[in-house]
Order: sequence, then C-alpha cells, then structure tokens
Amino acid sequence: MIMSKIKDFFKKNWAFITIVALLTISCFMLYYAYKHEKKIRERLEQIDVVDSNNVFNRQYYEQEISWLKDKNKKLYDSIYAYKDKVSYLLQFKYEKEYDTGKVDTHKKDTTGVAVCDSIKEFNYANNLNDTMNYNLTVASRTEPEWYRLRVKMSEEFTIINKDEGNGQNSISIGGSGQGTISDVTTFKKKEKTSIWDRIAIGPTISAGYDPVGKRFSTTVGVGITLNLRSKKDKD
Repeated sequence: MIMSKIKDFFKKNWAFITIVALLTISCFMLYYAYKHEKKIRERLEQIDVVDSNNVFNRQYYEQEISWLKDKNKKLYDSIYAYKDKVSYLLQFKYEKEYDTGKVDTHKKDTTGVAVCDSIKEFNYANNLNDTMNYNLTVASRTEPEWYRLRVKMSEEFTIINKDEGNGQNSISIGGSGQGTISDVTTFKKKEKTSIWDRIAIGPTISAGYDPVGKRFSTTVGVGITLNLRSKKDKD
C-alpha cells in the first residue's frame, strides 16, 4: 500500500523531483569545486621561476592584508597606518657582485720606502650596515698611506604584473645587469564584493516545466538574478 503511494507520487511529480535532484547535485558539485580550488591555492600560493634571461617570475594569488602580516611583518608594520588604502606592493632585494680578482702591478722599485720582510695583505671594508658593501684587499710590503675606491652601480628594472583572472597574477622582474633578486614580497589586495553588487533586476523570459500545472510553459516578467561570479571575473 505504502509502496504504491510512493510510486504514484513519483509518477505524478517526476519532473519536479528531477529538478530538485539536479539542483542538489549541482550544489554539491559547486561546493566540491570551491574546496578543491581553495586547496590548490593554498598549495600553489606562490610559484617562483628564474628564466634563462635572469628574469624573476612569480605566480601568486590576491590576498587579504592580514596575509602580509604573516609573510613579512616588518613590511606590514611599516604600512600599518594606511594599510586599508594599500592595493598593491612589491619589495625585493637586489645584489650584484663585482670582483676584479688579483691584479699584479709588477712594481719592484721600493727605493725610499720602508719595506717589510715579506708581502702582507691589508684589508679595508666599509660598515656592514651600508647598502653598498665593499672589501678592498691590498698586497704590499708596506701599508699604503691612503686608498680610494669609487663604485657606481647603474641598474634599470622592468616590472610587469599581469592579471590572469580568478584572483591570480603573474609578475616578472627583470634587471639590466646580472645581479641576484631575492626575498621577494608581492601583495595584491583581494577585491571585496558585496552581495548587492551581484544582484540584478530586469526583464526575464523563461521556459520550463510547471510542477503545479503539470505542463511545460513560458513566462515573461521581471526577475531577480544573482551573479555567482565575482564582478572582476565578469569584467
């Protein structure tokens, strides 16, 4: 008796039951896709590659400003006063080393100069907290009365950031020299969208099955739609 009623119910409402089942499956699939994408983002948060032209390349995702606090607290503290206004920033270190190697002057004449029994090395270096660090080594039989070192570094950097969509970005940092780029911090603020930005009201034309009237029909009217994609992805 009960089984027959259940069968009758399914026969009379098969279309409605099918729609509900499809909607339920779609919701589960969307939820699974969201969780899967989130895991991929966490695993592939940043991918760094230095190509054959010594160009630093990185793929990264947009983040909330709180993410920067965990990754680079010193930088975060420096912008804390206006952190809500920061939409993009980049910080990196650049090092370039030039070594002349050992240079033999072949000067043998030491007339009038107080000489040592053997050649000694005299080392001179600047303060370690200087942005330009040098170490000068002079090999001589007598300590030089003075020395002078002039260093000039001229570099040109090309920084390109590409918005790949879906919150993903790729950045390339290329210099005119062959220095080393390290300790790179990249941040792009994740765009926040309100639910009201995704709601649209307008005329609608739809066709489908009417479970109440138990027939297929078309309707014309005014409807409210919710855009599941973010505004940025849509653009």
